[in-house]
Amino acid sequence: MNFANSLNNLRKAVIKKLSGDMSSVFIATTIIGYLASAGGQLYGIGKNDKLAHDKKKFLRAQELADCAINIMAYGLITKNLTKATKKLASSGKILSKSIVETAQKCDINLKDMKNIGSEITTKLSKLNSAKEILEAQKIGNLDTFTKINKQITNLENFKEKYTPFENGMAMLGTIGGGLISSDFVAPVLRNKYASIKQKQEQPVISYSHLSINPKGNMKI
Repeated sequence: MNFANSLNNLRKAVIKKLSGDMSSVFIATTIIGYLASAGGQLYGIGKNDKLAHDKKKFLRAQELADCAINIMAYGLITKNLTKATKKLASSGKILSKSIVETAQKCDINLKDMKNIGSEITTKLSKLNSAKEILEAQKIGNLDTFTKINKQITNLENFKEKYTPFENGMAMLGTIGGGLISSDFVAPVLRNKYASIKQKQEQPVISYSHLSINPKGNMKI
């Protein structure tokens, strides 16, 4: 029960901290799910009185190995595929028609940007800082403030439209990576590991105590 509560608290903390990045939330909570599943299996093995001690030991090791393989395969494949699909959006290689039209309306040139989301955020931060400095020092005329405010409004409008699209592209990679890792890669790796362990667990029969006499008869 304490283990379940700890995982639930961890899940809540992760969601709260990564609430702005749904792909990371999805990856983290899936990994927590793998841990919870393994914990339940280990608990069940420990409570099963019908299993011999050696069998329990083997099953525990197998379950821990399966959990580690699931997490490593899922984490590596999903994280990299998420980065790849997100980059397709941030580099401008894949953009929806509405994103392009919004950029044109807001007078934003996307062709010169290598990371759209990051550069928009940086420009907004600089413009807001410049505006605060001008207001604090009471310098600049009305035209200057009007121009800055217009730029800020345009960038904010575009960001509001673009951010969900970039997050959606990232989620495509997250979901695709999860399917590839859980349905194809992890099962193959788990079966490979199980096969190796089974061979290691098989008793080795030694024939060193046997000898053959000249007549061909076997002696022990």
